[in-house]
Amino acid sequence: MLLASLPGYARRPHPGKRASRPKDAVRLGFEDFTTRLLAWTLWWNTEHRPAPLRGKTPLQAWQDDPTPLRDVPAADLWTFTLADADTRTLTIRAVRFRRRDCVGG
Repeated sequence: MLLASLPGYARRPHPGKRASRPKDAVRLGFEDFTTRLLAWTLWWNTEHRPAPLRGKTPLQAWQDDPTPLRDVPAADLWTFTLADADTRTLTIRAVRFRRRDCVGG
């Protein structure tokens, strides 16, 4: 949702022939992108009410969830990383890893 609304988004649908990017279009710098991302994240979690959550915001649904949480010791966090010797290639469609395209669900 957020990325499709930003200037320079390459996969935005256009009816008919795809229009080229205007020559004077300005792409966001890192600081502007970060500001917009943080504002959007705050909106998404505290104001947006997706239909599957039945009128709740994601934050309300998280707070109402009775699933117990547990802290993971810092020494064990390395097991959650993707650090290894293999190469991953990021494309517009997926992450290429070991000759396979991995697409988020």
